[in-house]
Amino acid sequence: QRARKVERERTKALGQLEEAFRQAALPWPPAEADGSGPQLDYAGVLRGQCLDTVGCSGYLPATHLAHAPSLAMLCVRCGCECSRHEVLRAPECPPANGAAE
Repeated sequence: QRARKVERERTKALGQLEEAFRQAALPWPPAEADGSGPQLDYAGVLRGQCLDTVGCSGYLPATHLAHAPSLAMLCVRCGCECSRHEVLRAPECPPANGAAE
């Protein structure tokens, strides 16, 4: 029963995303992000694969939708909220100028 509810919510969210992209004269589905690796959500948290959707290869934010801020936390791949995607740790940056720690 939970799976059916999640699927209904996803379908509704994807429909809202598609409409918002069309209103903004943006292509739907949107092109993959450069590098297509893990993406940051609206709060700057690095997100990975969806915990609810098998077919989602990773969080892809709904960017360029200033006219629809309520959709900013949704993944355009699966329609789930960013919080339903795994939290990833950002890779550690090497020390500047090759200095040892």
